Amino acid sequence: MQRILLVILLAFNALLVQAQVSFKANANRTTVGKNEQFTVEFKANSKGNNFQAPSFEGFRVLGGPNTSVSSYMDNYGMRFNVSYSYVLQPREVGTYEIGPASMEIDGETYRTQPLTITVEQSSPRANDPDDPYSVAASNAFLRVITSKTSVYQGEPLVASYKLYFKTNISRPELLDEPDFTGFYKDNVDLKRIDTEQDMYQGERYTTGIIRQVVLIPQRSGSIRPGLVEVKIPTQVPSNRRDFFGRRVTQTINQTASENFPTINVKPLPEAGKPSGFAGAVGRYTMDVSLSRNELSANESVTLKITIKGEGNLKLLDVPTPEIPNAFEAYDPKFSEKINVGAYGMNGSKTFEYLLIPRYGGTYKIPPVEFSYFDPRTERYETIRSEEFEVKVSGAPAQPGQTNGGIAASPQEDVNFLGKDILYIKTNPGNLQRAGESFLGSVFFYGILGGIGLSMAGMLVFFFAVSNRQTDIAKVRQTKAGKVARKHLKEAHQQLQTNDKDAFYNALSTALWGYFSDRFNIPQSKMSKDTIREELLTCNIDESLAARTIDMMNRAELARFTSAGVSDPRSDYDETARLITEIEGKL
Repeated sequence: MQRILLVILLAFNALLVQAQVSFKANANRTTVGKNEQFTVEFKANSKGNNFQAPSFEGFRVLGGPNTSVSSYMDNYGMRFNVSYSYVLQPREVGTYEIGPASMEIDGETYRTQPLTITVEQSSPRANDPDDPYSVAASNAFLRVITSKTSVYQGEPLVASYKLYFKTNISRPELLDEPDFTGFYKDNVDLKRIDTEQDMYQGERYTTGIIRQVVLIPQRSGSIRPGLVEVKIPTQVPSNRRDFFGRRVTQTINQTASENFPTINVKPLPEAGKPSGFAGAVGRYTMDVSLSRNELSANESVTLKITIKGEGNLKLLDVPTPEIPNAFEAYDPKFSEKINVGAYGMNGSKTFEYLLIPRYGGTYKIPPVEFSYFDPRTERYETIRSEEFEVKVSGAPAQPGQTNGGIAASPQEDVNFLGKDILYIKTNPGNLQRAGESFLGSVFFYGILGGIGLSMAGMLVFFFAVSNRQTDIAKVRQTKAGKVARKHLKEAHQQLQTNDKDAFYNALSTALWGYFSDRFNIPQSKMSKDTIREELLTCNIDESLAARTIDMMNRAELARFTSAGVSDPRSDYDETARLITEIEGKL
């Protein structure tokens, strides 16, 4: 009898444990530095639907949601766990509350308890020399370097985001930069990250510029643009060792930040400012030309104005010429060729005016003037073109014309230009009998039938293409491994010729192409986060997915920088092993 009661009690206890739904939130750290990352996890012991994460106000979401699902057996039967984790980074110092997450479990809505996170200016672990984040911060950091810190309003300057590192890093990611209020900003197109050796505070580092911008201040004063933040995946040694006793490294996704230098913007001097000055700052030349000086009335002539030089070229206006009112002037044709680089901004701007004289006579086009401020000499300069004289024949002189050809003619004469007696129409055009209608005609029903046949043809074509794309997707998935091996063979050939750029390009193509074919996702929509999620969805273990992403990072770093971060032979072997293992599990 006692045994029966014990069995009943145990069964009842098991039902009670299974009936207790748990949905909790926790953070791996509740006190963090402003530039540190931490993880928040929401975990439930039952299957649910409609998971809703909090807003994470005051934090930047660097990753997530990363979903983990597990099930196991214990003394009470089958147990189930599901978790959603996020990698966060604070935006500002202070105390913040992460609100509750919600999820529906067995038709009832459950919510987690809020989490309180304290954000300090520096990392609480900054004084620990063995802390991985402290080691990463000392081995890789960011500096913001500007070509000038004191400029005149309208004078361009170049800002460079420069990385310094003494250990292997993966491709950095720009997280945040100022909005540059008060500046006109233009990005420099960096084709690749070139690295070089540089000394900083007595130590040698490998350096690389990851971003450059050209800034043109639009107002005077002392301007503090703000903070620049970059995520740097940095390799640091761990406490683990491999089979041969060598220390195993781990990748720390540290966030490096640097305040943008304060820019002192001086106002342009009022003394000596020309009346026609329109804000051009730099050093310029001007070329003004006329296509011809003699022509007949109603023929065209082109007046071309070109400004060349370096400075705030994109913001300046080309001067407007003074055209005699005997000419009909069309809107100018505009063209520009402007280069933006580490040197700043240079190039040219051109305006072409098409002029057509309506009266005969000799006319003068006054000189064109262009004024600019030269910050090197701190003086205003004015360029003046020559005066042009145009002789027009084949038409009477303009009424009221003076010797210079600039005097205005009577208003009615100007309004009458371009008008004449219209021709009498001799062709009656398309006429229609009274009472006839297009609706109900043979032509009307013919058009309706044609539209119906066209729609039927489009439907047939759509289904044919859809089926073909499905077949193509299946073929791509089946041949994904074979195509990857083909690219690996090409990488091996480049490895034999010691062409590292071509080798890592082929290696990267093999990895990205394999996952694009295997998961049937266009490469334009592929990302490392997408690949990782697909691998985990296909029950690929976390360590294998992490090795894959790390290999893709190493291949990218070798492609986009000239720094040798690893051994090509070992990278080739590792890539081949990864594709073989993943192909076997899938």
